[in-house]
Amino acid sequence: MIETKIIDVLSEQYDLKINKLTQLSNHNVAATYHLNTSKGEYVLKRIPSSIDAPEEEGKLVKYLHENEISVARIVQSNHGTYTFLVDGNNYHLQEYIRGETFDLNSGTQRFMDLSAQNLGKIQDVLSNIPNLKKGLINQELFTSNQIDIARQSYLNTLRKAQQLNDTMIIEDITKRLEYLKSVSNYSFDYSRLTITNSHGDYYTSQIINKDTKLYTIDWTDACYLPACWEVIMSFAYADPIAKSGEINVNSLKRYVENYSKNFTLNEYDLNAMTYLYFFQLAVSNFYEPYEQLPKEYLEIAMLTTKQLTWLNRNVDSLTSKLV
Repeated sequence: MIETKIIDVLSEQYDLKINKLTQLSNHNVAATYHLNTSKGEYVLKRIPSSIDAPEEEGKLVKYLHENEISVARIVQSNHGTYTFLVDGNNYHLQEYIRGETFDLNSGTQRFMDLSAQNLGKIQDVLSNIPNLKKGLINQELFTSNQIDIARQSYLNTLRKAQQLNDTMIIEDITKRLEYLKSVSNYSFDYSRLTITNSHGDYYTSQIINKDTKLYTIDWTDACYLPACWEVIMSFAYADPIAKSGEINVNSLKRYVENYSKNFTLNEYDLNAMTYLYFFQLAVSNFYEPYEQLPKEYLEIAMLTTKQLTWLNRNVDSLTSKLV
C-alpha cells in the first residue's frame, strides 16, 4: 500500500514515527494527509505532477517566513531536501497549523481586513525576488482566441450533462455560453497592468486564522500574475454579500484600501479589475473535470455563475463607483 511506503520514508528521512495517517482530500492530481506523529502533527501533500520544480515551493516558503509572512513551513528531510518520491509522485511534509478556517463567502469583517492586508504584504515581499513561473491568469487568457476555446469546452461539458440529465449543470453552462457573448469584445492593455509575484490561489481555503495572525498555506501555484485579479478574486470568494453574486462596491473599496496599506494598484488596475474578473470567469469552465469534480470545486463553480450573472448586468456601474 502507498501509505506503508510513505510511513517508511518518513521514518527513514524525517525520523518520524507515524501514530496515525488520515487522508484529508484527494483532488485528482493532488492529495493531502494529516499525520499524528512522535514529534507532533503535520500535513503531507502529494504535489501535482504538472509542477516542474517541486523543490522550489519549500525554498519560497522559507523566504516568506524569513520576511515575516505567516506560513505553514515545509520541513526539510535529513538529506536537506523539501520533497521525497514515492511511486513516481513527489510529496512534501509541512507544519500543521491548528486554527480557524472559513468557508466560501463566510469571512468576518476582521478576516476580510486582515486578509486584504496580508495579500498586499505577500505581493510586496515577493516583488523583491525574480519572477516566478507564469500563472494561469496570464496575457494569453485575455485574448479573443480564448472565447472560442471556452465555448468548445462548455459545449463538451453541456453534452455530458445532457446525457445524464444534470439539469443544474445544463442551466449553468447555458448561462455561461451567453455571458461569453458579453465579453467577446473585451480587450486589455496587459502592459499597463501591475504584474507581480503572488500566491496564485489566495482565497479562504488557503488561509488559517490562528490567534491574531492569518497563516497562508499551499504555495504550489505561486506565480507571476496581474495583482488586481488576485485582489478581486480573493474578495469575491470571501465576502458574505458576494455569495448571492453581488460584488458590493463599498465592501470592495474597503478591501482595496486595506490591501493598499502594503501594495499599490495603479489607476489602470482599478479601472480594469472588475472587467478582468468578469472576463476570466466567463472563459473559465469550472465544471471540468465533469466526472471527478470535488464538492469544493462544484461550490466555486456555482458561486462564479451567480457572480457572472450579476456582473453581466452591473459591471459598468460597479467600475464607475469603484474608481
